Amino acid sequence: MCREGKLRDALSFWKDNPNNAGAVQLLQSVPTSADGQGIVSTSKICTEVEEVMWQRSITLSAGLRQCLIERYIKSGDLGAACRLVGELKKERMGNDVGVRRIWNPLLSALGKQRLPKEAKKVIDLYYLMIANGFEPDALTYTRVFRYLTYQHPHNTHPHPHY
Repeated sequence: MCREGKLRDALSFWKDNPNNAGAVQLLQSVPTSADGQGIVSTSKICTEVEEVMWQRSITLSAGLRQCLIERYIKSGDLGAACRLVGELKKERMGNDVGVRRIWNPLLSALGKQRLPKEAKKVIDLYYLMIANGFEPDALTYTRVFRYLTYQHPHNTHPHPHY
């Protein structure tokens, strides 16, 4: 794992000649932990990479988009992950990789929040996944149904999602 100073140096070097492959290598060197508390802000590094690519009019490759989404999920920045996930296509990455590494972890992370307002987002992501050509697996269905059948403690209605 990189130390923060070395990571900043690598980011500065990459900014001089930005490219998809270099960005993926850079992001993979950013330390993260299960609770999203890395040595440096993973989400901030991801945002910087996105901004540089956008400023230089460089299209994000499927591999870089996948890496950014994975890092955003691990850092807890689910809004950024949801924003990027819309352009993922099955034919660019394959169904198995897309479902296992992107869609299921994102649905799971949203589900852990257990907020009633997130139910629509979970359903929207599920339909977006299908619209983009991905086929749900058993874990996908489990995550979606578990979320939709969860009754929030503050919801006193006997059927919270009807």
